[in-house]
Amino acid sequence: VDLGLIERVLGLGNFDPVTLTNTGNSFVGTLEIAQRTEFVYQGNDTVFGPAGNTITVNGAFAILNMGGFTLNRNVTSSGVVKNGTIAGVVSGGIYPQGTVRLTNNANAINSFIQISSNGVLAVDDPRQLGGGSYVALMGTASPGTLRVLGTPTANFTNQLFVETDGGFVEVVDPSAVVNWTGPVYTRTSGPTTDKVTKLGAGTLTLSSFSQVNTTSPISLVVQSGRLNVTDAAPPAGSFSDITVMTGATLGGTGRISLATGKTVTVNAGGTLAPGMSAGTLTVSGGPVNFAADSIFTVEING
Repeated sequence: VDLGLIERVLGLGNFDPVTLTNTGNSFVGTLEIAQRTEFVYQGNDTVFGPAGNTITVNGAFAILNMGGFTLNRNVTSSGVVKNGTIAGVVSGGIYPQGTVRLTNNANAINSFIQISSNGVLAVDDPRQLGGGSYVALMGTASPGTLRVLGTPTANFTNQLFVETDGGFVEVVDPSAVVNWTGPVYTRTSGPTTDKVTKLGAGTLTLSSFSQVNTTSPISLVVQSGRLNVTDAAPPAGSFSDITVMTGATLGGTGRISLATGKTVTVNAGGTLAPGMSAGTLTVSGGPVNFAADSIFTVEING
């Protein structure tokens, strides 16, 4: 069947899956995936017609399911992208589900990237996140993960918004040093559960906590690899509990200003290593607790 022209894919509600299978389709223009519809992609771009056609994922309840394949089309989104790689240019905003890989350094995401519900978003260059987007780590029982691959050299300047137990930032390559210079935000009210957990063997440096709301201070867990804090003047009381797990390291040259009753805890096998090499890491407002068999490392005279 030659479809000639398709403008919209609309299911019957309840996220009905819709699949195009004809690789001879010739419709020209934009394919819109509408609300409460899941479009399932099966790995052959020609089902979308000519190469210049684009895809719109229209709304939070519209789903583009890539089925584990790579999609070589441009996508404009305000909805869910799921299970696969987008090699084309992404604009708008996305809710990644499953594992989603972005590879295009010309991405124009200028709204939001909300990672939750055990979703994983993987990039190897900050440009793939789009310069104007904010990255939201949001989740209660099922937080999401921002996975940084390779060894990016440019800074990540996006806002990092942390809410409702937050989520994970994973730096996979042990030689990678990911510098996140965009501000870290927390929500404006509620219990102090906003948390970033550092995963992966590489290093993550967070350098701006100026937008943390002190009614909901940020909690940090260094699960693996190294986390550096380099903001020298964060708001007073902007940090909740910080925990360094076995085999992980906390360092940096900034100030950790703890909220009342909060602590820095270095577990057995965890390391506190002030500086970025030599340097001073200041903790104020609460104690640093070293468990038995924890490690304190300091470099003297560089």
